[in-house]
Amino acid sequence: MLVACALLASACVARTAPAPTSTPDASTAAATRSGAASSPLPDAELRALLQRAVCWLDEPAHARTCLPPNAGGLDAIGALGRAGDARAIWPLVDLLWVDVGWRADVLAALTRLTGEALPDARAWSTFAATRWRAGTPPGYAAWKAALLALTSTPEQAPTFAQLLARLDAAEADAALLGRLVWTGVQPNASRPLTDPPHVERERQRYLADGDVVYGVVVGEEARAYPERIVAWHGVVHDTLGATPIVLAHCLPCGGAAVYGYPANSSERPRAGTAGLALDGRSLLFEEGSLALWDALSGARVAPGAEASAPLKARVPVFVTTWADWAARHPETTVLTLDTGVVRDYASGAAVRDELATREPRFSALPGGALAGNAPPGKEPVLGVLAGSEARAYPLALLARRRMVQEQLGGRGVLVLNEGAGLAAAAYDIGALRFTGVEGSGRDFFAIDEGGEHWAMREHALVHTVHGGELPALPRLQAYWFAWWGLHPQSTVLE
Repeated sequence: MLVACALLASACVARTAPAPTSTPDASTAAATRSGAASSPLPDAELRALLQRAVCWLDEPAHARTCLPPNAGGLDAIGALGRAGDARAIWPLVDLLWVDVGWRADVLAALTRLTGEALPDARAWSTFAATRWRAGTPPGYAAWKAALLALTSTPEQAPTFAQLLARLDAAEADAALLGRLVWTGVQPNASRPLTDPPHVERERQRYLADGDVVYGVVVGEEARAYPERIVAWHGVVHDTLGATPIVLAHCLPCGGAAVYGYPANSSERPRAGTAGLALDGRSLLFEEGSLALWDALSGARVAPGAEASAPLKARVPVFVTTWADWAARHPETTVLTLDTGVVRDYASGAAVRDELATREPRFSALPGGALAGNAPPGKEPVLGVLAGSEARAYPLALLARRRMVQEQLGGRGVLVLNEGAGLAAAAYDIGALRFTGVEGSGRDFFAIDEGGEHWAMREHALVHTVHGGELPALPRLQAYWFAWWGLHPQSTVLE
């Protein structure tokens, strides 16, 4: 039986998160490290060892017939460690993510190969991504897809082979394919929701006031997407204000993004969950092209995804409590529990395991950034883009200040937060100055130096008298490591 390693305001001072230290490539590092990889094997010999390690020989479908690992497979793993070929590092790390009984042998092989002693798959993934620049073996994409096939049924659609077919490490970053890790579930196992049932605010009977919701407004229509539902499904396809939208939830990132499409757009994608993470962030796939996307950025995972429809414009989201959202939008609708899927939709059940971990569950490329004066990897932040600059505002700090005003990207920026666990957003205020905030919910106002009140809305600050607007800036609420992975030059509010 398979056992998976991976389961499922005042002037401000900013600091720049340290980038990962540049290191020599594997062959250079090997010259200065005792026992480190130094001698590439002939391609055919390396390929044969990798196939023997998982006992599928010439036919991947036979792999299941020799689980748990037999002596021949374990001998091959040991030989990979002794061979001194750094191209075996990423495949060995892959074996750790799909643990079927070879963990101790793989750890020993990696230690012999690199001279390092690390405890688990996540640590080794971060090490390989940040401290080595080793290449990958020929045919690595097909080998990795066959390895991941050990975790799925023959009827699984799409297969990992189909999802990885576009990614050829020889054509792009050699570490890209290695940085893709299995999240412990199969493609689309999370069962994306399409046009889920919803009811008016006063008709729902299951939400507690403190339950987290992702609140979205398009046109005149507001809807709440409870975390206790969407965290189980990863993707929600819906229509709001006559606009097709895709809500992408990244459970290991602690956040979600919403993308909008023109009504009746021929480009509207049908996204599914890939069962893969890149640098700790969940990936989606498009059902037509099977191109992979980053859930939080909407960016394609290169190369070879040119034919797919990219995720479109970001739709502003308030991450807040049900009570706060309902007070802001009494006319809101909200998803019901009638999803057609059996899940434990109790409050907190979907995120319980994730909240229990202190470190990113999967490999996170910004390993070097999680040291020094940067925040802990899983500290919740509001990430903001202003011009060419990115800044992370720790939510705990924002909750205490409620208002931060500063210059960012050559413009005046006002960041507001109602309080702990409540909505946060950032706005382009130009040369206008603000002196404070007051109120709560729909009546939470920022007060400018002339005493004028501006209401905090999803898309803009709105003047309470003449209706003038100061536009919201692009923002993302997530864990620090996930924001930093997307914006490695981001500064951090202190």
